[in-house]
Amino acid sequence: MKYFHRNTNASIRLFHEQCGQLHGNLFFTKKMTTYISLLRGINVSGKNLIKMKELKVIYEQLGFKNIQTYIQSGNVLFQYKKEATRSLEKKLQQALLEATGMNVPFFIFEFPTFKTIYDNNPYLNEKDHSNDSLYFLFLQTAPEKIDLSPILSMKADHESFIQKGTVIYLSFPNGLGKTKLTNTFFEKTLKTNGTIRNRNTVLKLIEIAASLESATIH
Repeated sequence: MKYFHRNTNASIRLFHEQCGQLHGNLFFTKKMTTYISLLRGINVSGKNLIKMKELKVIYEQLGFKNIQTYIQSGNVLFQYKKEATRSLEKKLQQALLEATGMNVPFFIFEFPTFKTIYDNNPYLNEKDHSNDSLYFLFLQTAPEKIDLSPILSMKADHESFIQKGTVIYLSFPNGLGKTKLTNTFFEKTLKTNGTIRNRNTVLKLIEIAASLESATIH
């Protein structure tokens, strides 16, 4: 019976490997967690330049699976065992630094958390805030107390923002390019790293993550 048991396990492993080949290497012997990672400030104004295929290799070398990138601003989805997102952020930041010399902050979220952030946007479906005006500022740490005076002094009358934990929901009717409430401004004011994504990008990342989960064999 022991001999049969060992061969049965070997057959199961072979089955998973064959399934992986049939389904684009989407094979797992246990449930994997889907993560969405955002990089701060790459491929902007000729600085911190890296191709997505090169960035993907760094993720692969760390053992991450089913890696997908979206546009050039640094949005990477992957699957991996359950691990604290802060730990994954440190791993990736160090790996990127060693590979390229770029010291870039990472912001990593489990898929359900990321989707909840989107769903909790208070400006969604509000007639006074079009979808094209909506942005998400993701913060590395939640500020204990925000001094509103410098923000209000820079904010245009038609702009608005709401902070919830490590996210600031932004409404910029004239677009991100014309506001004074820039990513760098918020970082200096709040004394923490941050990265901004527009509503369309956030929604697309949710769609890709959902597709990735549905295609994965558990």
